[in-house]
Amino acid sequence: MRKFYSLFLAVIVSVAAFSQDPTAFYPFNGDLNDVGGGDYHITDEGATAVEFVQDETRGAVAYFATDAHAFLPYTADLAIGTGDYSVSFWFKIPTDPVPGSDPSILTNKDWDSGGNPGLLIALDGADGLPGTSHMMTVNFADLESGNRLDWDADDNSAPNPADGEWHHVVVTLDRDATMKVYLDNVLYQSDEAADSKDMTLCPGVADDETLQYPWALYQSPTGTYGQDMPGWIDDLYMFKGKVLTVEEIATLFDAPTPVKKIEIGSTLDFKVYRRAGNMQVEYNLEQASTVALDVYNMLGARVGVVNYGNKASGSHTASFDASHLASGMYIFILNTSSGSAAVKAIK
Repeated sequence: MRKFYSLFLAVIVSVAAFSQDPTAFYPFNGDLNDVGGGDYHITDEGATAVEFVQDETRGAVAYFATDAHAFLPYTADLAIGTGDYSVSFWFKIPTDPVPGSDPSILTNKDWDSGGNPGLLIALDGADGLPGTSHMMTVNFADLESGNRLDWDADDNSAPNPADGEWHHVVVTLDRDATMKVYLDNVLYQSDEAADSKDMTLCPGVADDETLQYPWALYQSPTGTYGQDMPGWIDDLYMFKGKVLTVEEIATLFDAPTPVKKIEIGSTLDFKVYRRAGNMQVEYNLEQASTVALDVYNMLGARVGVVNYGNKASGSHTASFDASHLASGMYIFILNTSSGSAAVKAIK
């Protein structure tokens, strides 16, 4: 008998457009692929493979065991350089036990020193008593200045995110002004120290251009940092050359409400890519089937039909002209005789 599991589709963004499309977007819907159109696919680099699981709150997410980690490709398109930058993602840290020390969640720097160039988002003494540890840290440094910025949760009256719950983090780098950290749609910036936020202190290149360290998930890009932890991640956005607005951050945060519950066949292979303004759909059928492939917006309204009819077993591709749709997030739902699947995609 075919096995099924439930997927709760979470609203990720409304149909309102970003002022700039994300450079890369990773929904972690069963793989590490970038569906933002740039094909900056993540590679699995840890001793244990990344797992793709169903979460009762977020739906399809990625789980990193303690010795699992993954790297984005090193490319100038994802490098911070000397320009503005924003990152956004959801994460969850287990509490049995709460991780100690300072394991990273996302970074493009050698975390052996906070003075190395790059950006880091990590825990920092999350297992400590309130008032005795930083709990979470965001660190930034450049190549040239010798300066570094350290935003710490305790100094900014931010909560400890290592509580077994999902949290949304956004870090924006306005290189002419301020580094800002948002946790669950709240800006935490009560620390008045310049070296916690003033980006003019670090005006140089924020990447190691010699060693070409990539962005890394749940490990330093060296792959050898001594502190690791398990955790989940979902919906990672990278915006090169952009500072997300308060409105855009709120839109990204408005994600936890499920819009549809469907049954997913565990062997149904289904992917959507953006190609020159169109959406390219690829799916594989184990057996001949009646197929219905539709597109929905975040309000749950059907906005397009991609494919209908009887299809032979094997691989199939279809192109959906999305030129009439506003920029934003959409859900492609594939129904077949043997199961259903859904993926999120940006137009």
